[in-house]
Amino acid sequence: MNRKTTIALAVFALLLVPIVWAISTTTLVYFNINSVVAYTLTLPGESAVNANSTGAPTADIEFTSATGTDTNVEAHVVAGDWQNSTVPIFLFDNTGTVDLNITVALNATTVPCINFTGATTHAAALTGAVIGTSSVTVVTGLTPSASAQEWYMIADFSSCNAGDTSVRRLTSTGLQS
Repeated sequence: MNRKTTIALAVFALLLVPIVWAISTTTLVYFNINSVVAYTLTLPGESAVNANSTGAPTADIEFTSATGTDTNVEAHVVAGDWQNSTVPIFLFDNTGTVDLNITVALNATTVPCINFTGATTHAAALTGAVIGTSSVTVVTGLTPSASAQEWYMIADFSSCNAGDTSVRRLTSTGLQS
């Protein structure tokens, strides 16, 4: 076979072979680790309560004035244990996977003769952040590995009357910081 015939047969053979074009798709693949926003709230002598989206109820607490004019009245669980200088009324524990900021707020203002304050130490609660209907940050950057954060509350009664007795709902809210 001569050279021209060989080339012609090779070209003819290539024409018989189908041409394959490469085509493809691409897909983004995400590898996620979910963030869990979670905390518990424990009151003295009570079991921890897991926070939830509807506001998990805890035991009730109260401040009681004998005269209507009492300062630095300690919080206590209704028919239960009292807060004192070493036992906070609230103990917040981050049980999630992200850092948390925790706030508290009342659903309505207190009567004018009552001043309600709180802080992360017992001594500071005496002159701490005033707790009202606006959110007050009680814990900032609480990490999942941190010890539970203490929160103390004090009420001052100034010339209150028996008719000034009131009930308010205190909501604690945890937000990813």
